[in-house]
Amino acid sequence: MPTPREAMSKSVRLILAGLGLAFVLGWGVRSYIIQPSLSRPVRLTLGFNTWVGYGPLYVAEKKGFFAAAGLQVNLQRIEGTAERRKALVAGSLDALGTTIDDVAVGAEEAVPAKIVLAVDHSNGADGIVVSSDIKSVDQLRGRSVAVQPGFVNHFFLLYLLDQHGISPKDIRIKAMEPDVAGAAFVAGRVDAAVTWEPWLSKAKTRPGGTVLLTSASAPGIIVDVVTARDAFAKAHPEAVTGLIKAWFQAVDYLRAYPEDGRAIIAQSFLLGQDEVSNMLCGVRFLTSSDNERFLNGSPAPAVDLLRKAASLYSEANVIKHKPDVDNLIASQYLRVRRSEE
Repeated sequence: MPTPREAMSKSVRLILAGLGLAFVLGWGVRSYIIQPSLSRPVRLTLGFNTWVGYGPLYVAEKKGFFAAAGLQVNLQRIEGTAERRKALVAGSLDALGTTIDDVAVGAEEAVPAKIVLAVDHSNGADGIVVSSDIKSVDQLRGRSVAVQPGFVNHFFLLYLLDQHGISPKDIRIKAMEPDVAGAAFVAGRVDAAVTWEPWLSKAKTRPGGTVLLTSASAPGIIVDVVTARDAFAKAHPEAVTGLIKAWFQAVDYLRAYPEDGRAIIAQSFLLGQDEVSNMLCGVRFLTSSDNERFLNGSPAPAVDLLRKAASLYSEANVIKHKPDVDNLIASQYLRVRRSEE
């Protein structure tokens, strides 16, 4: 049985060997300087829904990027948006992955959290499927549209309607979750549906069914973000910074080793690797530079989007009052030092 000193010496040799191997392999991508914590790791519970855009969180867990940042992260999938907000308010979640429009809804409920990271934006992963006689957004007037009220797909629809000068009252909303909406459209029960894959592809199985447009036509509208509970961020600012560092490192790993990264995501979400690959084609992960541009500024583009979401949801009676959303961003945690290899 080795002595403690021998065991420590062996660990040091293994660490040095691992560092040497990493140097020899050379990722060829941007990496992030993450110093292992010498103290007890900070526990952080992060909630989010089942969405491939959050896949790098599992990469960060599997590859030890969280641990290297001094974190012990508990990843929890909670599908309901209201349930996730309640968990954050109750303190059972320290951070939350959600869409930026949902942050505006949470502001009315005084959810004590701020945006610390912009994760990705939908770049074709969401869209509107329609019957063949609908050729434009203007022709949605008077038609039945399946969409989940108060959900990000609803915000996408409201945004497009607003861009075309159409009131939500001018269409007939059929309240359905995105998957149910897609199935209802394929079955011919509604004229249009706001949904995602695989229903965007399945739209053509309905005679005359087609995709009117996708989020690629309005990039930067459906944005996934991470919010941190105010009390947790104040008590553990280094944990929030560590989470961001680990996230960027995981995204870089996914880009450098897509096959392995997709395999981790597929296993975590119980999906096939081909499914993950197809879904990721409709997602654009945001870099640290993207984050600086999006979350900073006077006002920040993120603030403009929050204001738009609050206004549209208020007009559609999703929320009762238009909340103040100008102080929902904490961009100071983005100060991540990067090194080029």
